[in-house]
Amino acid sequence: MYKGDLVRVPLRLMETAKANPYGASYLYGWRRTTWEEKRVWYNSDEAKGMTDDGETKLAPQDVSIKLDQDRIYVVVKARTRAPRGYGVAAGCMTLLDTVTGVTFFSYRSNFQNVA
Repeated sequence: MYKGDLVRVPLRLMETAKANPYGASYLYGWRRTTWEEKRVWYNSDEAKGMTDDGETKLAPQDVSIKLDQDRIYVVVKARTRAPRGYGVAAGCMTLLDTVTGVTFFSYRSNFQNVA
């Protein structure tokens, strides 16, 4: 896959995800939270108090994006080491959702080129 290619999620991967008894029944991508989303989270009741370990709560770093098998995505960057939580995930690419206009990260192995 290269920059500018059109990609989609193969049907076989969607069927495998639906049959997964241990985790999510869908494939997903992620994007970083915005400053505005973090500010709203810190002002919410969810951010108040301490964790079970007695530490202050940290704002979420990522927002999950459910991948749809019927959608076509545009490859913005084909090879990316994407920020993931407080670490970095290898084997990713940056994609643009053509319906919502959101740019997000996902694993390259989740996609195939549109023929």
